[in-house]
Amino acid sequence: ACAKCPSAPKRCSSAISMVSTKRPAPEPAAHSAVNKRADITAVPAYVPTPPIKLSLAVHGGTVAPLLPPRIHSQPSPALQQQYAVRLQAAFRGLAARGRGLAARARARSEAGRAAAASARTAEVAARARSPAYRDLRRRCSGLDVEALAEVDAELETLVGLAPLKALCASLRRDALARSAVGDTADVRCVLISGAVGTGKKTAATLICRLLRALGVVRGSVTTETTLDQMVLDVRRDVGAVVVDGLGAPSVEATKQKADAVLRNFPTHCFVFVGSASDVEALHGGVGHFRRREPSRLALPSYAPAEIASMAAVQLLEAGYSLAPDVGRRSLEAALLSTWPRDVIALRNAHLARELAQRAISS
Repeated sequence: ACAKCPSAPKRCSSAISMVSTKRPAPEPAAHSAVNKRADITAVPAYVPTPPIKLSLAVHGGTVAPLLPPRIHSQPSPALQQQYAVRLQAAFRGLAARGRGLAARARARSEAGRAAAASARTAEVAARARSPAYRDLRRRCSGLDVEALAEVDAELETLVGLAPLKALCASLRRDALARSAVGDTADVRCVLISGAVGTGKKTAATLICRLLRALGVVRGSVTTETTLDQMVLDVRRDVGAVVVDGLGAPSVEATKQKADAVLRNFPTHCFVFVGSASDVEALHGGVGHFRRREPSRLALPSYAPAEIASMAAVQLLEAGYSLAPDVGRRSLEAALLSTWPRDVIALRNAHLARELAQRAISS
């Protein structure tokens, strides 16, 4: 029992006791105005009080204070194994979800490409059934209407390449007019010059396909070769030849070989592809070009807007679509902010694929 309160009941030794170290309250001052003012001025504004300690008394003994367990304590092996199993299950679920999303993306991309290919095939078939192409089929005997419709549709979808479209229109008009009156087709060589990435190979391939569709060349295939291997790769069944590798046309023996091949195959269409200086050197060094003037095609560099349009077309062909807030102007801005204009003028259309891949990755 407490000494001050004899009537209070006794506490058991196993009960929780609150031990306070609080300072005793000061004695009350006398009831006078002077003492009140002295108390007010003498007592500080804040007196820190030590915290109350909690302890557990068990049968007279004392244990450690009631504190929370440490966070950095080592978990038990069973708990570690449970955490590892949960982590592995989460990783397997994440990997399975990633594979599922990738499979869905591939299926969607393949479906988009298949739909685009079927749409192009249907468009070419509808174009070939039009009255204009039916009239061409009736008036021109050696004309492949389906191949001509396919080449015309591809020319319409090309970005830029205005000189190529003008040359193809001129070749088409001349060949159809000669075929309508029964005249022999006029086969000329073509010299294509331009910087890197301006579409020289694309232009050469389209010209060969157009001449084969018009019946100007009679060969069944088109081959690609270099100036050194020109003699070995030219055969009778080859109607059109794309000649690349004009890096060293200054060798006199090479020029004589090219001149002999051009004389021996007058009905073949040879398309020479190279830089402006290489094409000029070949044109001035081969004697066949002085006897029969070839067609010339100089391709300019692409503008940034045209490269952005090409990247957008490649994204659509790959099965992707641009976000609603991203347009071709955004692609052009990304192109100009990533590469300087001198690099754009040097790489041209090669940057369209790079820009499309960066758009897919982002």
